[in-house]
Amino acid sequence: MEKNPNIVYGQLSANLDITGYCHEKAMQDLKYLLKESRWKEIGTGFKNINDFVRSLSNYWSQWKILAEQRKEIALMLHEEEVSQRAIADMVGVSDTTIKRDINKDATNIALEEKNTTGIEDVTNIDATYVAPPQSEPVSSGEKIIKQQSRKEEKKQKKEEEKKKKIIEGGKINITIGDIKIYHGDFVEELDFRISDNSLDIIITDPPYAYEFIDCWSDLSLFASKKLKENGFCIAYSGHTYLPEVLEKMSENLNYYWMFALIHSGNKQYINHRNLFCAWKPLLIFQKGIKSNNEKLEDIIQGTGMEKEDHDWQQALNELTPIIENFTNPGDIICDPFLGSGTTAIASYKLKRKFIGAEKEIDQFNIAKNRINGILG
Repeated sequence: MEKNPNIVYGQLSANLDITGYCHEKAMQDLKYLLKESRWKEIGTGFKNINDFVRSLSNYWSQWKILAEQRKEIALMLHEEEVSQRAIADMVGVSDTTIKRDINKDATNIALEEKNTTGIEDVTNIDATYVAPPQSEPVSSGEKIIKQQSRKEEKKQKKEEEKKKKIIEGGKINITIGDIKIYHGDFVEELDFRISDNSLDIIITDPPYAYEFIDCWSDLSLFASKKLKENGFCIAYSGHTYLPEVLEKMSENLNYYWMFALIHSGNKQYINHRNLFCAWKPLLIFQKGIKSNNEKLEDIIQGTGMEKEDHDWQQALNELTPIIENFTNPGDIICDPFLGSGTTAIASYKLKRKFIGAEKEIDQFNIAKNRINGILG
């Protein structure tokens, strides 16, 4: 009987234990879905392969997989032109770890070819292809390296525009009118720059993976010091670690409400719960206890993904009702996890002041370039 991609996709969580046979079974299922792009047949379909891989993150990141198993997954997905960020999200580690896994595997292949073909001069261990002598046949290992090289070339072309934005952004902080952004961790960069009790609101999107769970405690403490009395801290959140997130945010702030951001387009399949996720939590916390002046509905209709500048980028139009209903023109908005600068741009368009920080230099430079393009 021919396999059904939807059934295979749904069975991953039931079959996987990330040890021995179960890991092998899961890898077989994953390879099946990658082959001939069968992942496109799942549910309502995914926009691209990165979205498909990220749909597995809430499941795969739960398990303590071995380093060798992680490398096997990373190399396989890398060959399918999945971004390193998406792979990292899927298995719950940093981009740097995945980059090291991929580069190390490429290095090992090159070294094996050196030992089996008798080629003595492998001077550039980062190269993806070592040409054999013309008189010798091309080995299977060299074919693999050559295929990787071609895929890297394709991937490089796709990344050219993003790199251009990064280069144009520069590596210095920016202050244009009422917009101020800083490169670095928000605790280090914003704490001394922002006076206590001075912010009208914090609107942000912290990372969802469990390895970053402590950043929610930092955010809670920062908000309790910098917000004005009765000021709001509004944050996007994932579902998997929502209880822990709520607990950490409640360390220094009062829970106000939870809005639902309804996804438009593809739904995210949550493997370990065997369900399609149709909404994202938007957590509302407050310094103090006071009702908002505006009568609000706790559902926001999504306008679709905008991921051209940042893998976790939120849609600009989805921020508009949040800013309009919780702030007034001239208010100060802060985003401690700036990303590609969407909150800054929305603040500017709605005539609010803005201050934010971004730890990752590439994303900071993209944000700076976007803001320069809007304000320039």
